[in-house]
Amino acid sequence: MVMSQQNMRMQRHLALTLINLLQKKPLEKITAADLAEAGQVNRSTFYRYFHNKFDLLSDALSESLWQSFETTENMTADDLIDGLVEWVNNNRRVIKNILMNNTSFNFYQEIIHELTAMLDKQDDCDFVLDFVAIPLESAPNPAFAKEAFASSIVGMLMTWLNHPEIDETDFKAFLKAGLAVKGPIISNW
Repeated sequence: MVMSQQNMRMQRHLALTLINLLQKKPLEKITAADLAEAGQVNRSTFYRYFHNKFDLLSDALSESLWQSFETTENMTADDLIDGLVEWVNNNRRVIKNILMNNTSFNFYQEIIHELTAMLDKQDDCDFVLDFVAIPLESAPNPAFAKEAFASSIVGMLMTWLNHPEIDETDFKAFLKAGLAVKGPIISNW
C-alpha cells in the first residue's frame, strides 16, 4: 500500500510530538489525549494512524534514529558509531523516560531491530561498513551474526547511559577501539 505524502507528514508529526513529550515525562504517563493535545489533532486522528502509543513509539524511534544519519550512502564504521553515540547522547532524557517504569515496550529490542536493519541495508545499497560487511556475510548464519553484533553495540550504548562521567568523545573512542577487531573473530566461529 502506497502511503500519501499527507499521511506520511501526519505520522512524522505525531512521532515528533511523542519525542517532544518524552523530553518532559515518562512514557507510562503519556496518554493518547496528551499526544492529541500536544500535536493539536483529534484523538481519532491519532488512532487513525496508530493502534496505541507503543505503535507510535516504534515508528518514532525508527524515524529518529534513521534521521540522525545525514546519509547512509558510503557510510563507514566511524560514521555509524558517531551517529549512534550522538543519537543516544542527544536523546538521553527521551531514552530514560522510555525505560522508566515501562513494562509494555521493549526499547532494547527495538533499537537492536533498527541497527540490524541498518546492517541489512548495506546489502541493498552503497551503505558500507568496511569492518563488518565481509565477516558478517561470511558467517555460517549471517542473520544471527548481524543481530548479535547489533546487540553488543546496543548493550554498550545502554550501559553508557548509566555512566554520565564518560563523555561522548571518550565513549566514541572506546567503541571504535573495541570494534577495531576485524573479521576473524566473527568469520571463523
